[in-house]
Amino acid sequence: MTHILETIAEASRRMWRNRAVTIPVALSLALGIGANTAIFTLVDALFLAPLPLHRPDRLVSVFTSDPRNPGYHMVSFPNYGDIRKQAQSFEHLAATVGVRVNFASNGEVAEVASELVTDNYFPMLGVQPALGQARSKLREEESVDLPPVVVSHAFWRKHLAADPEAIGKTVTINRIPFSVAAVMPSSFKGIERIGWTDVWLPLKLYRTLLERPDWVSGRRALMFYSLGRLKDGITLEAATAEVKCIGGQLEAKYPETNAGRTYQLVPLEESSLGPERRDKALRAAAILMGAAAMVLIIAIANAGNVLLSRLTARRREMAVRIALGATRRTLVKQVFVETSLLVTLGGALGLLAGIAGRQWLWQMRPSDLNSDHLSLAISGRVLLFAVLLSVVTGCLASLIPALKALRGEITSELRERFQPGNRWWQRLQFREGLVVAQVTLSMVALVGADIFLKSLSNARSIDPGFDTHNIASFEVNPRRLGISGEDRVKFYLGLQQKLAKLDGVASVTISANPLFGEDRMRRTVLTDPNDPKRGGTIARINAVSSRYFATADVLVLRGRDFLPSDDLRAPMAAIVNETMARSFWPGQEAIGKRFRLFGDVEDHTVVGVARDSVYSYLGEKPGPCVYVPLLQNSPPFASLIVRTDKHPSHYTAALAAAVRAFHPELPKPEVTPVLDAIEDSLWAPRMAATLLSVFGVLALILASVGVYAITAQMVTQRSAELGVHMAMGACPVDVAGLILRQCFTLILPGLAIGSVVSFAIGHFLLRDLVYGVSQTDLEPYIVTSLLLSLVALTAIYLPARRVIRLEPAMALRQQ
Repeated sequence: MTHILETIAEASRRMWRNRAVTIPVALSLALGIGANTAIFTLVDALFLAPLPLHRPDRLVSVFTSDPRNPGYHMVSFPNYGDIRKQAQSFEHLAATVGVRVNFASNGEVAEVASELVTDNYFPMLGVQPALGQARSKLREEESVDLPPVVVSHAFWRKHLAADPEAIGKTVTINRIPFSVAAVMPSSFKGIERIGWTDVWLPLKLYRTLLERPDWVSGRRALMFYSLGRLKDGITLEAATAEVKCIGGQLEAKYPETNAGRTYQLVPLEESSLGPERRDKALRAAAILMGAAAMVLIIAIANAGNVLLSRLTARRREMAVRIALGATRRTLVKQVFVETSLLVTLGGALGLLAGIAGRQWLWQMRPSDLNSDHLSLAISGRVLLFAVLLSVVTGCLASLIPALKALRGEITSELRERFQPGNRWWQRLQFREGLVVAQVTLSMVALVGADIFLKSLSNARSIDPGFDTHNIASFEVNPRRLGISGEDRVKFYLGLQQKLAKLDGVASVTISANPLFGEDRMRRTVLTDPNDPKRGGTIARINAVSSRYFATADVLVLRGRDFLPSDDLRAPMAAIVNETMARSFWPGQEAIGKRFRLFGDVEDHTVVGVARDSVYSYLGEKPGPCVYVPLLQNSPPFASLIVRTDKHPSHYTAALAAAVRAFHPELPKPEVTPVLDAIEDSLWAPRMAATLLSVFGVLALILASVGVYAITAQMVTQRSAELGVHMAMGACPVDVAGLILRQCFTLILPGLAIGSVVSFAIGHFLLRDLVYGVSQTDLEPYIVTSLLLSLVALTAIYLPARRVIRLEPAMALRQQ
C-alpha cells in the first residue's frame, strides 16, 4: 500500500512539473466527458428515467388505428367501455381525458390543467399519494356532498400554500366546489414525460367540465386516452391480439362508426413521450449523443497524442531506467498511474462541465416548460454514466502510451519514419491515424452543425401563410363560466367589440383554434353522407368570426368571405383551404360543393377557397382544413386574435385589464405574440443547431491541436533532412511545400472519409428532422472542407515557420 501511495505521489509531482502536458490533457478530456454527460441528462430524462409508477413495464396504452387516417388515435368512450368489459388481459383498463379548468381562490382566477379519470385510474397506476387517499376517493358511483379532487404536489404548493391539513378542504373549479381528497407526491406529474397535470377530477362530472360533453357518447369521437395494466403472465403480443379481436367484433357490430378501425397496444414507457414523436426524438437524441461522442473521441486522441509526445520526450530517461534494471512492467505501471491521475482530474472537471452544460441545456427549453414539468436531474444513472465514461476514457487514453512502453518502443519513438520515396499510406503510423480520425470526426460534426443551422434559417424563412407581425392571441372559455348556446355567441361578440375599442388595436377576430399552435378540433368530413360505411377524412375544423381572414391576412383566393348574414337562419357555409379543394374535388371547382361533418344533419356549402397556411408547426405538410362561421358553430372556447399598431407586448396590460373588466371571473389572459409562438415551436431545432455548433467548434479546436502536435513532431523529426535540403539550395517555399504535402496527406483522407460518413448520417438520420436541406446540397461539405483546411493551414504554419527560419547548420546541429 505504501509503495502504491509513493507511486501516486511521485506521479502527482511529475504532473505538476509538467503542467504544459497536464493542463491540455485534462481540459481535452473534461470537454469530451462534460459534453457527453450534459447530453445524457437529457436522454435520461426523456427515455431512461422510469415512470414513478408501480411496475411501469406492465402498463400499456391503447390506440385506435384507422387505415384511412394513419397514425395513433385516441379511443372513443363507448368503445373503451366495450373493451374494458370484454378484455381478459388487463388487471385494470382506465380512461382519461385532459381539459383546462378555472381555479378560483381569494378573488383570483387561474387556469390549470386537469384530467377527468375513471374510477380505477389510480389503482391501475399504483402510485401512492403523499397526503390523503386517491384509491377510493374518485369512485364515480360514490355519492358525497362534494365531489373529490386529487391535486398535484406543485398545485398543493402553489395554490394551497403547502398546507398539511389540506385534505378535506374545499376548492372551487369551474364554479363547482370540490373536496381535496389527496395530494400526489412531487415525483408524479401525470403519465406524460413532458407535461403535467394539476388536478384529477372524477369522470362522472364530464357533462359539466368537458368542453363537448355530447361527444362522450359518440363511438366516432376519438377523445379518450386509454391505458391498462396487463395481468401477470400476459404478454404484450397476447393482449394486442385480444384487443384486435374485440376491435373486429366492434367493427362488425357498429359498421357505421367502426368501419376499418382496430386497436394496438404500445408500452406506456414509450407512449408517454408520444408514439408519433418518439421516433424523431430518438433520432435527434442519437445525433446529439453521436456529436458529443465525436468530441470525446477527438479528445481521447488528443490526450493520447500529447501523452505519447511526453513519453517520447522521456525516452532517454526510460532507456536509462531499463539499463539500470527497471522492468517494463514497472515502466508500464508508472505510465498508467500518471495517465490515470490525469484522467481522474479530467473526469472530475468533466462532471463539473456536465453540470454546467445541463444548466445551459435547461436555458434552451420552451418558455412554458418548468422544473415541475421536466427535470434534467443529475440522477444516479447520470453519475454512473459519467464515472464509467471517465474510466473508459482513461483506459483508452492510457492504453496508447502504455502499449508503446510495453512493446519496447520507447527508445525508438522519435526514429525517422518519413523516408524519402515512401508513399504516405506506407508510412502512415498510429498517431497519424489518430489525426485522420480527428479530421474525419470534425468534418462530421461541422457538417451536421452547418445542416442544422441552415435548417433553422430555412424554418424561420418559411412563409406561414399569414402576416406574423404585430399580432397576438389568447384564449377565453365561457363554458367554464356556465355560458352556453346563444349567450356564448353574445359573449364572444361582446368581448370582440370591447377589445376593438382599445387604443392601438387595429383589428380583432375570434377563432376556435389559435392562429398558430395547438390543433384543438378535428372532425370527419363526409363528401357522400349516403355512404353506408360512412367513410370520410379527418380534417381540421376552425370556427371563425367576421374579419378573421382580414385580421390574420389569410387570403381568400376564390369565392367570398363569411358575411354577418351567415348565421343559424342561413344555409350552413364553409370556406376550405387549397389542399382540401384539390384533394376532395380534384380537377373541379370547389365553390358550390357540399359536404357534411360526421354527426351533423345538414350539409355545408363551400363559399370560398382560402390559401394554405401553417396551423400547428412550421414545416408541416398541409392537410385539409375547414373554416365555418362562428355564428353557425359557436365553440365552447376560442382564441381572441388581436392585431396591434406596434408589438403586442406594448398592449398586454391593457388587453388583460379589458378582459377582466368584461367578466371578472375570467382568468388573466396569456397574451402570446404569434412570432413568439413560432419561435418557441423551433426550440428543438434551435437547441440541436446550437449544440451541434458548439460540438463542432470544440471538435475543430481539438482537431487543430492534434494537427499542430503531429506537424510539430514531424518537423522536429525531419529538421535534419530539411536542413540538408536548405543547405543544398532549397528555398523556404520548397521546404514549406514539402511540409504542407506531408501534412495534407493526413488532412485530405480525413475530409474524404468525413464527407462520406456525413452523407450517410444525413441520409439515414436527418430525414424529416431538417427544413429545406436536400441530400444533394453540397454547400455544407464544401464550406466545412474549406474551414477545416484553413484551420489546418494555420496549425501547420507555426511549426513550419520555425524550421524555415532556422539556419541549415543549426538544423543539422540540433540532431
